Amino acid sequence: MNDAQHVTAVDLANCDREAIHTPGSIQPHGALLAFASDGRLVSSSANARDWVGALPELGEERGPQHFTADIRAALSTAMLAPGESDTFEVSLASGRAADLSAHFSGGLLIAEFEPRATPAPTRDKFAPDALRALERIQQQESLPRLLEVATEEIARLSGFDRAMAYRFHHDGSGEVVAERMRKPLESYIGLRYPASDIPAQARRLYTLNPLRLIVDMQYRPVPLAPDLNPLTNGPIDLTFSVLRSVSPIHVEYLTNMGVCASMSVSIVVQGKLWGLFACHHYSPHFVPYAVRMSCQLLSKMVSVLVERALATSHARAITQAARVRGRIADRAKIDEDIVHALVTGDPGIADLAKCAGAAVSSASRIVAIADVPARARLAEVVAWLNQRASVDLIASNHLREDFPELAGACDGF
Repeated sequence: MNDAQHVTAVDLANCDREAIHTPGSIQPHGALLAFASDGRLVSSSANARDWVGALPELGEERGPQHFTADIRAALSTAMLAPGESDTFEVSLASGRAADLSAHFSGGLLIAEFEPRATPAPTRDKFAPDALRALERIQQQESLPRLLEVATEEIARLSGFDRAMAYRFHHDGSGEVVAERMRKPLESYIGLRYPASDIPAQARRLYTLNPLRLIVDMQYRPVPLAPDLNPLTNGPIDLTFSVLRSVSPIHVEYLTNMGVCASMSVSIVVQGKLWGLFACHHYSPHFVPYAVRMSCQLLSKMVSVLVERALATSHARAITQAARVRGRIADRAKIDEDIVHALVTGDPGIADLAKCAGAAVSSASRIVAIADVPARARLAEVVAWLNQRASVDLIASNHLREDFPELAGACDGF
């Protein structure tokens, strides 16, 4: 894939079908090598020789004349653990320290090199800060405060100009619910974004590979040569890559916002993307591997605490509903009119679902509570439900979309 293809192949009409896990290129702040299980080199990024020195020829096994000694040792160690991922501190051909991230994809060992800053901060330097951040996050008792504190800590560790917590709603749309800025900027708190902003395949990648860094939006993609997995005869899958090139639509989206660098860290709850920490910088910004891992650790802790909070809230709602149901049932036992028992008194039937309005139908009688459609419209809904008498419960978050035949009954709502 050449640069022109990278820029023009995708547009707003087809971005939801873009194969973002197989871009055929990486970002230029590092290099990538792909090896078969027998040690043969099957692909390399076009800049790999500049970073790691002499390479084997394609199809050739690596030997003592290739790479530095610690790179060879790291690759040998990584090759012994298929299905796992690991990171090593190595020296490049220039003598510069680098992080080597290794994982398997499609039967290939994917080795990615990211040179460290000079002087290079070590992982040990960030451990105390990360521990303090974890302790602070664990002390928060409410979900909003948990997200606020986590956003503050990720902003502090990563050094981004802006860090945000982005929470998804049931319809896939998202809302900025927490924010931390290092300099005066327009606030995004409370802004809502449509579900289409993050297509399904991007949500899947956010779930599988929870951290994404773009160092410079103006980067020129570095192609893989060749972009071919000989085991699958397809493009090399970079789902778990740390250097994977970015969708040009996403780059354009952020560039239009004035963003020059970004990082996102997923909040995954019960295997689903629940939210994101999204970080923006207004000049190119590289975040060391150790710092990124600290941010990812914080996000994993937030994911655990969010799941616990949601489970507690769910249990509390079930207990409250059971209490309301019991009181309504007790009232119904002494009231000769079941409909009257359901729609009068406190708590009432509407309290079971915490809704704005409710209606009870018995025979030809319909009694409404609070904010509901007109009686004639309710009769349409009741008739529609009677045609589905075999179904005990029908629920919808968007009646017009889920059941278009009821659109007329929803007029005004």
